[in-house]
Amino acid sequence: MIKYKFTRIVLLFAIFISSLSCYRENVEKISSNVDAPFDIIQEEYAVYKTLLKDKRKSFIVLYGSPDEAFGVNREFFAEQFSELQTDTLDAYLKRNQNTLSIDKQPVDFDYPVIGKIDSEKKLEKESQYYEFSRVGFSKNGKQAFVHFSDVCKVLCGKGAYYLLKKEENHWQVIKEVISWKS
Repeated sequence: MIKYKFTRIVLLFAIFISSLSCYRENVEKISSNVDAPFDIIQEEYAVYKTLLKDKRKSFIVLYGSPDEAFGVNREFFAEQFSELQTDTLDAYLKRNQNTLSIDKQPVDFDYPVIGKIDSEKKLEKESQYYEFSRVGFSKNGKQAFVHFSDVCKVLCGKGAYYLLKKEENHWQVIKEVISWKS
């Protein structure tokens, strides 16, 4: 009897683990309100492109969320971003919990992308580069939240949180809140 229960638990655990490995974040339906699959990586890079508009071509470092370093929390976001939906913030916090992997970037994205771990040596000679967190999206795919830093080595950079909305297939910045400036 005990052997049967143990075998059943192991089998259920194996099924659970295999279902997790089959999960792909790259293309997911983030809500039943979305008719077509939401390509989260394509949309993430579309948000990055919106914030990089008119900026010189330089390295982009995907580093995760700066929230722990700045000591911000849900109350901070609620105060600063009255239009920020709870599901967008939840997605942002969840996507930035884990170590980032560099997903395949879209063909039309012209900036070289590296992870934080690889950035030290590659950026030694760079005078300017950009850092992004992962983007949190609302369940309907119409709102995005991200942290973006423009880093330069001569005390001219800044970092900020951005709330964006998607209108007519384009991302537009609704609000910027500066998190640091030099």
